[in-house]
Amino acid sequence: PIGDSPSKCHAASDADCHRAKACRFYGKCTAMKGACVRRSAADCKRSNKCRWAGECGFKDGKCTAIAAKDCQRSKYCKEKGMCTLKRKYGGLASCIK
Repeated sequence: PIGDSPSKCHAASDADCHRAKACRFYGKCTAMKGACVRRSAADCKRSNKCRWAGECGFKDGKCTAIAAKDCQRSKYCKEKGMCTLKRKYGGLASCIK
C-alpha cells in the first residue's frame, strides 16, 4: 500500500504492472516510482487499445495508431469498419470508417 490508504497499490516491478487492468486496458505496463505508466509502443501493444482500436504505437505519452495495418488488424475494423488511419493534430492518429 501507498500512504495510509489500503486501497492504493504499489507497483514494484513491470511484472506487477503486466498483471494490472491499467496495462490490459490502457497500456500502462511499466513500473515507475510505484505506479504503472505508459512508456513505449511495447506497452501500447499489450493493451486492448491496440487490439480493439489499432492504437499500437506510442507518441507523447499516449497510445496512438501509427500505421494503416494497425487499424486493419483491429477488432473495430472487423466489427465496425474502422479500418482507415486518420492523422490528427499533434501527430496522433486514430482509426475511422
